[in-house]
Amino acid sequence: AWSSTCSAVDESDFATLTILAVNKIVVQPSNEVVCEGEDIEFTVTGTKTAGLTYQWQYHTGDNLFVDANIADVLTVDAVSTYTIANASQAMEAWGVRCIVKDGSSADQPSNEVSVDVWENIVVATALTNTITVCEDS
Repeated sequence: AWSSTCSAVDESDFATLTILAVNKIVVQPSNEVVCEGEDIEFTVTGTKTAGLTYQWQYHTGDNLFVDANIADVLTVDAVSTYTIANASQAMEAWGVRCIVKDGSSADQPSNEVSVDVWENIVVATALTNTITVCEDS
């Protein structure tokens, strides 16, 4: 029970408290291993199905993240996929992450993942055939 030693008691109007669901990343991107020339795809999934925005970022080994080109990102509902076309050896030390935003809570950064691009090796056989294979394949 509430009591007051003051002689006057004021009542206010009712207030409405709205609790918004906080977005969480439920599927983190994973490290990717590809051969030179192949596409690399990273995917992240949030808990909300509407109102999310995704900012994919990468660094080239220096840990200074830059925003990825939005044209390389496909987003459907709570799933966002970032595709890097035509991987090269220069991407070997890259790190990739995604910042998931829902406009109502703190931005949710994904785990940072790595890119491993295997070099293609050209093998000549009998001087008439050339075969290109990826290392370790």
